[in-house]
Amino acid sequence: TLRTLDGGRLDELGAFGAVSWSWGATQWQAGVRYSWAEQANADAAEQTRSAWNGFAELTWQAGERLELRGSLDNGTRFPSLSELYFSGTTGAGGVIGNPELDSEQALNAELSARWLGRRLFLGGVLVHNTIDDYIERVEIADDLLTWVNLTSGTIRGMELQAVWMLDESWRIFGSGHVMRGRDENDRPLADIPPHQLQVGTRRDKGRWDFHTRLAYRAEKDDPGSREQEIGSAWLLDVTLAYAVSSRWKVALSGLNLL
Repeated sequence: TLRTLDGGRLDELGAFGAVSWSWGATQWQAGVRYSWAEQANADAAEQTRSAWNGFAELTWQAGERLELRGSLDNGTRFPSLSELYFSGTTGAGGVIGNPELDSEQALNAELSARWLGRRLFLGGVLVHNTIDDYIERVEIADDLLTWVNLTSGTIRGMELQAVWMLDESWRIFGSGHVMRGRDENDRPLADIPPHQLQVGTRRDKGRWDFHTRLAYRAEKDDPGSREQEIGSAWLLDVTLAYAVSSRWKVALSGLNLL
């Protein structure tokens, strides 16, 4: 049955507050947010949702150049109008909206470290997200999808970043991430990016700007619902730019050269 968004309406209201204070070598922050939303479409029943969310964060200046940070927060995502009410054909196949969807709840924890030297920056973060009533797209028949609430899901990951300033105009950078997402039955969640590692260089000299990036994207052999397996790949981007004036810049870019 085709059911487009006919007179779809979303009204939202949010209010938040935060406090911060210092104590010795530490800085503390905490806050709270109230969210309210009203959603409706054509002859569907109007839905009203609300949620309270909060966060707490601690930053410790562990040394002259080392900073450590930890944070904990919870979040709520209301289902979108399309997830609730739209039924029809999309580029991914047929879709049936689910007006019975519950709001998605998440509890997020992060631990990070940053080291800032005279010419070298290093950073890393560990992420652990626990999600309840995760809104997931699932296949219920050939080329027919709908949205459901999974009981729970967990996303864990790590990100690293480094920048080395060779001089005032030349720098080398690198970054990478490893992410894993599973539901309560150890099935893969959708929209989890494949592992990736990249390095690059950038040089800004006068009017010239030269930028390169080489990335290795790992294979993804555990795709989520309606996703495809992809192989590993090397990705190379190169850009050369010239500032003709303070207002004009011309650039020649080669993307995905491999």
